Amino acid sequence: MTLPRDRNDREYRKFIKRGDVDSTIAVVSQNPFISQVYEDSGNTYVCSAVAGTALTDSLWKISRFDVDGNARLCDGDDNFDNVATDAATVAALSYS
Repeated sequence: MTLPRDRNDREYRKFIKRGDVDSTIAVVSQNPFISQVYEDSGNTYVCSAVAGTALTDSLWKISRFDVDGNARLCDGDDNFDNVATDAATVAALSYS
């Protein structure tokens, strides 16, 4: 059964007012990323990926921060195409 258009509009506005639609939007807008942080020789490596990504998957974006707070990106880009297996592996990647 299809409700008349004006009734659908009223029902939709009720959902908005109650927050039912907003709660769905909130799930989408929550941060879906996880981070793995490693420290090595004065550098901090922040690895980010979609929640559920294995550390061995080439689906991580990695940033390196030195003691002065300068940031460098792995491979010089912000692509999610690196592994975050362990500190030694992450430190051996190239940053620019």
